[in-house]
Amino acid sequence: SMPSILLLGATGLMGSHLVAALKKTHPAYPLTVFVRDTSTALQEYLNNTIGVNEIVTGDFSETDKTSKLASEHDVVINCGSSWDIGLTKAIIEGLVKRYEEGKGKGRLIHVSGTGNFVDGRRDGKLAGPGESKVWSVGLLLVHGYEMNQC
Repeated sequence: SMPSILLLGATGLMGSHLVAALKKTHPAYPLTVFVRDTSTALQEYLNNTIGVNEIVTGDFSETDKTSKLASEHDVVINCGSSWDIGLTKAIIEGLVKRYEEGKGKGRLIHVSGTGNFVDGRRDGKLAGPGESKVWSVGLLLVHGYEMNQC
């Protein structure tokens, strides 16, 4: 069967391109987007131009809603916020619930933009030695959760 997909961040830099590419490449896959914007123009664009199957409005602080949505989908793609630990936990909790209810393993694709690697300076200078953050794959993965448990 075709996997159902939940996309968070469908109006952002990556998400806006990804939502179009997903429907172009896999038009039959059920695609739900979770967006803040409730404007008619966006709804019409996502429905008529892109062809998404469902639009859910809300924000990332609505962890119960996010968790429930995650539990209802085979694949969750989060390109909306890579720093929101509460959001990430809610997604994982939803995927775990899905598994525990016998609906199969869900998948989380957690991506981020280059904004994560900005050094935070506001004076036009680059961070010097000792000011830069050291990055590792372990740090960037799901904030303490073992992904293979989902």
